[in-house]
Amino acid sequence: MAVWRRRAPRRDAARSAGTARSDLRIQLPLLWPDGPDGRLDPDALQALSREYARTGRGVEELLADLDQLCSVLGMRTPSRMIEDSSVAWADAFLDTVGGVGPESPEPLAEVERRVMRADSDEWRELVPSTRLLTITWEPTKPDRSALERVMAEVRRTFPGAAVAEQSVGQVVAAVDGDADLDRRTALLRTRCAELVRSSAPTVQVEPGPVDADLARRLFRRAG
Repeated sequence: MAVWRRRAPRRDAARSAGTARSDLRIQLPLLWPDGPDGRLDPDALQALSREYARTGRGVEELLADLDQLCSVLGMRTPSRMIEDSSVAWADAFLDTVGGVGPESPEPLAEVERRVMRADSDEWRELVPSTRLLTITWEPTKPDRSALERVMAEVRRTFPGAAVAEQSVGQVVAAVDGDADLDRRTALLRTRCAELVRSSAPTVQVEPGPVDADLARRLFRRAG
């Protein structure tokens, strides 16, 4: 009973706290994989911080969002969490402005991390489901302009999504499977048809986690 008494206040606070938007709450099981009272995953915190820096979101926005996530758990943001996330954001920001960040493999790993996370009863009431979004087309030449336009459009259509290049003619993303998913997907199909002139792009959405064979193909996993 001692464990339950310790956990209950946090779980009650989580159910009543509406401070974190849907696309942000998807980070909860990534940052705390063992549940609301579990340990913080430092690798997940670094990955989130790097993603903010790579996509042009400032460290102030990162810290504000971490405050919201911690408030869902009924706690204040730990000082060590603030320090570690700020350092990770700064490192990724320096790589980005130096021309290294956009070519790094981390965006694809972030999509994999979100899509392949296991659903947990600890988070089911708070965290929206994750969907794998795949956009594929046949490029007529090795021109990255269409690729960059499509990736930017995915981020506009699905705020907070993890987006990555899988190849010059394929983009993958981990998106929020909320009630607005169908409308956003239809809008994205229309926009991608306008952005890609070489061929008609195919936009597919499926629930995560995906099967192992597809994961190996999309995320370049060995073995």
